Amino acid sequence: MMGDTIYTKILDEVFPARRVLLWNAQLGNDISVIYKVRNASDLPITDGVVRNYQDSMFIGSDNIEFTPIGSEGSVTVGTVQDARVERSETITSIDSGIFSYLDTQHDITLTITNFSQNDLTIEVVDVYSTDAQEFTYSTAPSEEGGNVLRWIVDVKAGETVTLTYQYKSEY
Repeated sequence: MMGDTIYTKILDEVFPARRVLLWNAQLGNDISVIYKVRNASDLPITDGVVRNYQDSMFIGSDNIEFTPIGSEGSVTVGTVQDARVERSETITSIDSGIFSYLDTQHDITLTITNFSQNDLTIEVVDVYSTDAQEFTYSTAPSEEGGNVLRWIVDVKAGETVTLTYQYKSEY
């Protein structure tokens, strides 16, 4: 019938995948579970909806981007339920004494608590101000384009890991 939604299985193949746990600290307090799916087929994967099953049980769906042969596409299947994360930031004004400018000091704390019985490896990303300078870190991240900081953090079962960093910027 015209206008009906029809579901078609385009490709019935098992793809190699790796699981990534990602916390984007700027976006909130959820750790996303993302599968990086390698296209090991003979055809590119077009963008569209992917439905995920584990032991014949539906566990979620997500859109996947166009994925050429041999490359990886990302499929988000939910969030981690047994870990908690929190980002806090304190901003303090500092009189620089130069032309009456005020500088600000940003103190950021990223806290990850693992309530599960399994160790977790979590990618943590955070974004800083474009005029940031004079960084200090409790644990050095990798610095990426777009003012992005990235840490790979191992959190043992039942433990809490805290990352701190600070920087100055002009007000």
